[in-house]
Amino acid sequence: MITLLHVPYSRSLRVRWLLEELGLPYELATRSFADLKRPEHLALHPLGKVPVLVDGDVVLFESGAILQHLLERYGSGRLEPKPGTPERARYWQWFHYAEASVTPPLGLIVRHTVLLPEAERIPAVVEHARAEAQRVLAPVERALAGQSWLLPDFSAADVMMGYSVKLASLLRLLGAETPNLVAYLARCEERPAYQRASR
Repeated sequence: MITLLHVPYSRSLRVRWLLEELGLPYELATRSFADLKRPEHLALHPLGKVPVLVDGDVVLFESGAILQHLLERYGSGRLEPKPGTPERARYWQWFHYAEASVTPPLGLIVRHTVLLPEAERIPAVVEHARAEAQRVLAPVERALAGQSWLLPDFSAADVMMGYSVKLASLLRLLGAETPNLVAYLARCEERPAYQRASR
């Protein structure tokens, strides 16, 4: 049995969404922020974060790595272009861009508006991070012009990016200037697997 250690609205949504897209049975172990600091959780994730996936004798953290593991072990070629194709190269580009480029400024905004004690929050960091978020979202906005997904078909790259775009929306970074991203997020949220994962 696959077990996913999960906190709502966190990156573990990516993993839960992919599990639902693939139709894999799994146990959801929802955690509180206090739980993440307990020794038993730190033994699974040294930074006290989620997601953590337990799949038999495999224990993994990092949402992108977990998605790659699930696709390799259970995907049977689903939600990924064929290896060696130009589509596969673009797939990996957007798969990694979601976490490596889009999510970091969003994380800074969350840290300096929600997570840190008020006395430690730095407004200038938030201002800079919001500008950087707009800059890194712009290529995604352009890539979605005239198409529904990052590739011709829905893929796991959209699972990675869909979470990042959802977080950007929660931080009020989407609007009239990002119509493609707004429509893209709506399409993601309409998927039955996303809806089951978001419950």
